[in-house]
Amino acid sequence: MQYSGSQDLKTIRRYFTGTTTIRKGQIFHYDQAATKTDADPKLRLGQAVQAVAAGNVKFFAGVAPESEAGKVGPCFVELLQPQSGDVLDVEVDGTADVAAGDFLEPDNTKGALVKGTAADGDILFIAFEANTTDNVKTVNRVQKV
Repeated sequence: MQYSGSQDLKTIRRYFTGTTTIRKGQIFHYDQAATKTDADPKLRLGQAVQAVAAGNVKFFAGVAPESEAGKVGPCFVELLQPQSGDVLDVEVDGTADVAAGDFLEPDNTKGALVKGTAADGDILFIAFEANTTDNVKTVNRVQKV
């Protein structure tokens, strides 16, 4: 899949087990409650994805592109899987100011990227745009570290 017309990003197709509407830039993580032997292959570990939560915050799966926005789960979803250096649009939580150049990481309570530190060891991104405190999620341009 080409992103922004000039960049090829790896995509994967996974099964979103949630019941909410998918948003552009929404981050998804692998469902760690899934098992390897579920009778339904789409619900197995490594296939089922969900919104970020405390139990899956370290198991990043991908980011929903604009083409997937508006789908309602449960459903199959194509996800962008950024590699180091890739640039894409991702939801950033607005409860704390983020400046261009800040490290970002998934947060299990906000369901989006938040300002973080490299020491945290989570999948990290770098903000290209500022996101001021307004208590809403906005889609920001970020780069995968």
